Amino acid sequence: MDDAALISQAWPDWTVVQLIGQGTYGNVYHVRHKEMQALDAAVKIIPVPTDNNEIASLRQQGFSDPQIADYFAQMARDWRQEILTMKKYQGMSHFVSMEDCKILSRPDGEIGQWILIRMEKLKSFISYISDKTLSENEVIHLGRQICDALAVCHADGVLHRDIKPDNIFVNDRSSSGILYKLGDFGVAAKMKNVSATLSVKGALGYMAPEIIQGKPYDQRVDIYSLGLTLYKLMNGNRLPFLPAHKLFTHEDHAVALRMRLSGMPVPPAANASPELNQVLAKACAFDPSQRYASAQDFSRALEAALAGKQPKGASVFARLKNKRRLLAWLAVCLLAGALLLGAIKAFPGMNREASVRPMETEIPMLTVIQINDP
Repeated sequence: MDDAALISQAWPDWTVVQLIGQGTYGNVYHVRHKEMQALDAAVKIIPVPTDNNEIASLRQQGFSDPQIADYFAQMARDWRQEILTMKKYQGMSHFVSMEDCKILSRPDGEIGQWILIRMEKLKSFISYISDKTLSENEVIHLGRQICDALAVCHADGVLHRDIKPDNIFVNDRSSSGILYKLGDFGVAAKMKNVSATLSVKGALGYMAPEIIQGKPYDQRVDIYSLGLTLYKLMNGNRLPFLPAHKLFTHEDHAVALRMRLSGMPVPPAANASPELNQVLAKACAFDPSQRYASAQDFSRALEAALAGKQPKGASVFARLKNKRRLLAWLAVCLLAGALLLGAIKAFPGMNREASVRPMETEIPMLTVIQINDP
């Protein structure tokens, strides 16, 4: 059965307009209501299993077809329940609104199901940035909006586990400005249910080390993945440790992943300010205890970077916004010193002792140089 027929079976009042996306877990279609032509939506189709080789592998392990069918049916039900959990966020500013979800069985006794998710139609973030480069301020605004979404999820005990550019969507028609929305909760899980024994789901490139290494984890895995997403946007669209000036290969990706998993601190993003780089380094810390403890903390740090101030505890010089401010500060110090020196020379009491050598009368010249912003 083709995808259009599946959508028609799930929702007879809707028809496919076009394919608008393809991902690891299935295809996404633009659909339109047959009677209310102005009503558009998006439908994602997730096959379970995603690959028929999974069935062959289970057969080789000695499972019977009825056992395999029950296994995948339970998997589909679990996925559907996790997806429906997100329905409570419908209408919230920074979530993709999920409208409905269906499970369809495969025909003729075939093993497996299809999960169909109907949601609001938005522009994908990848499409949105295809012809533009976001400024640092825009990247910070993006990060803070996704932090708002994560704060809601984490308060409900839900981990997204797959934060990456592909799972961010954009409403660029909002009267309140650009709205970034978090979507694709296909691998979301309740915190109380996560453990080191869970299978690894999500994109390895953005995944926190503790998940890949099979260790217990918490909400800080989402902070790590969001940190890497923002890092990539400020680093010429490259993740940490990828070569900066050449087309990178699969081997480059493997080397970069090994370096990240070794605990090596991420290098500064090429196009980020020192303030933002400090925030990203903490968000992407290898040790979870060194990361921000919550999405709210991460958001506040991003806000401080946007204001040009370092978080509490940074040095005086780190708080200075740029070179011009630093040089102006030094110039003021030099001027104050020169004026003080002149005052000392001019004060008559300083020459009371005849044996004291008279001070030179010249005041050092202070040259004022105009500094242009870099």
